[in-house]
Amino acid sequence: MSVPRQCIGSGVTRGALLRGGAAAALGAAIAPGAARAALPAPQPQGDDVGSLQFALLAEQVSAAYYTAAGDKTTAKRKAQHVAKLIAGLGADAPAADDFAVRLPAKVTPALGVRIETLLVRSYTTALASTTDGSTRLLLARLLAVDSQLLTVARAAAKLPPVTGLPVPIDLEQAGEELDALLSVPNYPTT
Repeated sequence: MSVPRQCIGSGVTRGALLRGGAAAALGAAIAPGAARAALPAPQPQGDDVGSLQFALLAEQVSAAYYTAAGDKTTAKRKAQHVAKLIAGLGADAPAADDFAVRLPAKVTPALGVRIETLLVRSYTTALASTTDGSTRLLLARLLAVDSQLLTVARAAAKLPPVTGLPVPIDLEQAGEELDALLSVPNYPTT
């Protein structure tokens, strides 16, 4: 191996170059997050918007559930999901005061199972029909997290773990299930 021309006469030895390369490699191994690229921003198209809007409302219900259950860590994670979905929807995101979460006075592990199952089933459906790749990536990442949370919720409810993903659910049916946990403030009833 020959020494690069720029190093001749500079006092840099081959050993110093090798040690410098090793240090650079070690630095890259210690801080892998620094080299990660940002995920592409979702560009929902057509029905993708409806899938993200449903996901946003369901994640808001889920965040409220974990807050009421006293699980601050998961509630914070759910708040991050909500923020990502709002960013992905942009102007198509429902306003914060369009819906209000309506949970029972006492939340139970069974309610957590119900909410997480609804999320996982609806994400599975949305992934099959989403046209935008960046939107699909966001939904897939949310599905991965919520699948894990479903396993934890089932354990807390003393239910056996699920094997595989639950059966997908049509968004219309999922919306009917979610409506039981939402209200629309200032909605005229007469």
